[in-house]
Amino acid sequence: MDKGKTTCAVFLDISKVFDTADHKILLCKLIYYGIRGKQNSFYESYLTNRKQCTKVNNYSSSFQTVKYDIPQGSVIGSLLF
Repeated sequence: MDKGKTTCAVFLDISKVFDTADHKILLCKLIYYGIRGKQNSFYESYLTNRKQCTKVNNYSSSFQTVKYDIPQGSVIGSLLF
C-alpha cells in the first residue's frame, strides 16, 4: 500500500462448516481416499449415533440424533474437516 499497489483481502467465516458436514458423504470420501475396513468403521462409529441436547439454566431439551456435524475441539475432528 505504501508503494501505491492494490491490496486485496478475503475473509471467510467457516465456523459453521463443522455443523453442516453430512456423515454419509464424509464416510464415502474416506473410502475414496483409501480409508477402508476397520479404519473406516472407527470413523463411522465416531460420527454416528451421536446425540445432543440444549441446556439453559436448569432446563434441558430432549436429546436429538445429530446427523450433520463433525465434533469440534478434537484432533480427529480437525482431520475429518
